[in-house]
Amino acid sequence: MTATAPPKLPLFFRLRWLVGFVTALIAPGIMIWFWLSGSPWVLIALPLVIYGFFPLADLVLGEDRANLAESQEKAVEKDPYFKALLYLTIPVYAVSIFAALITAGVLLGSASVHWGWLILLMVGTGLYHGTVINVGHELGHSGTKLDRRAAKLANALVGYGHFNLEHNGGHHRRVATPEDCASARLGESFYAFALREVPGAFAGAVQLERQRLKGRGFWHPDNQLLQIWGLSLLLMLPLVLVFGLWMVPLIALHHVVSWLMLSQANYVEHYGLGRHRTEHGRYEPVRPFHSWNADQWLSNALLFNLQRHSDHHAHAWRDYQVLRTFDDVPTLPAGYPGSFLLALLPPLWFRAMDHRVQAWAEHYGGTINRG
Repeated sequence: MTATAPPKLPLFFRLRWLVGFVTALIAPGIMIWFWLSGSPWVLIALPLVIYGFFPLADLVLGEDRANLAESQEKAVEKDPYFKALLYLTIPVYAVSIFAALITAGVLLGSASVHWGWLILLMVGTGLYHGTVINVGHELGHSGTKLDRRAAKLANALVGYGHFNLEHNGGHHRRVATPEDCASARLGESFYAFALREVPGAFAGAVQLERQRLKGRGFWHPDNQLLQIWGLSLLLMLPLVLVFGLWMVPLIALHHVVSWLMLSQANYVEHYGLGRHRTEHGRYEPVRPFHSWNADQWLSNALLFNLQRHSDHHAHAWRDYQVLRTFDDVPTLPAGYPGSFLLALLPPLWFRAMDHRVQAWAEHYGGTINRG
């Protein structure tokens, strides 16, 4: 008896994920425009695209709530095209990151360039380059050594190599609980959250690695954190040697802004949502309604389906291209770019979200995460 072939994927489904790859080209494109025009005002386009164009485009293009048929999923998961896109974005981001930092180094030697423009260059490009951590996030959930090594390299480009260790071993176990540094609490502003989450991620990764190393000591050569942080230092050291010590604060600013871009995602993904403790003192299993979801077509394509976060946390082994949306899950008021903009303005964020959290608790009988 001949097996039935799975339904053929529409070409458009394959092409849409190129958007995530093309996104990595935006910052280099604006830097080329800057060099050709000679006008530092061009750099303002960097944050305007993220916080202006993308939210508006989400409104225009709308949502995509279609899921693959079950008969299609296995074939799509095995198709190397989708993993190849992730791998191809890493060198593009690497070139973009070094182009931005080399540009800053060259401008350091120019008497006509104001420090304000250098800061805008580092902040603007850092916003884009934070999305390389999302590529590392997707590869870091893979079961293969090659994918996990690629994830470490992607995250090392912005000095956040500890991310996958804490994310997989900490965040996914503690999500939607007061113990999780990456789950925002009701009434907590983004700025307060970031001050808790960024150092908390470092501390959590160190704790997990100490546990893994057991009696061998933190400074053992097998320490994954020391290896990946060492790689980050090696990547940035030539820039400091060539352009001088003033590169250190510029690199630090660029990297910290990249981390904060990740923090914005973490902030909106679980804001106010909590899990019940069972009678045995453990937390209930993670379910789709413990994460905020968004189905905007463009921003999901930009971020390799990260906004289908409900399915990701409930079924972390599923690859980005087969993540599903559900009818009965909490939904953000906008896609991630628009939600990030709201998060930067706490009164607007609280006004948009706090009543949603209360409605969520009533609808699901959920526990609100108040810290």
